[in-house]
Amino acid sequence: MFALGNRLHEFVFLSLTLDVCAVSIMANKAKVFIVDKDYKADYKVFFVDQPYKEANVQVISPGSIVQHDYQADVKVFIVDKDYKANIKIMRKNFPR
Repeated sequence: MFALGNRLHEFVFLSLTLDVCAVSIMANKAKVFIVDKDYKADYKVFFVDQPYKEANVQVISPGSIVQHDYQADVKVFIVDKDYKANIKIMRKNFPR
């Protein structure tokens, strides 16, 4: 019984540690670079007009645009059709 309690304690500690790491990573602003070819992109972005149509916004927002691709955490390509996109975001929520 005592050994099981120690393992449970270790599991809870590890779980809390991973949660804190995930929150600290998500708290940082994403550095976004817009690429000129779709095959260079990590994600494809489509602009929507209504907030309820947004999807996967947390990947790039909050964030900021960087000048060079080597500075970026995320590289995106802007597409013209919603079915091609991984991320659907309103223009006002797109990083500046």
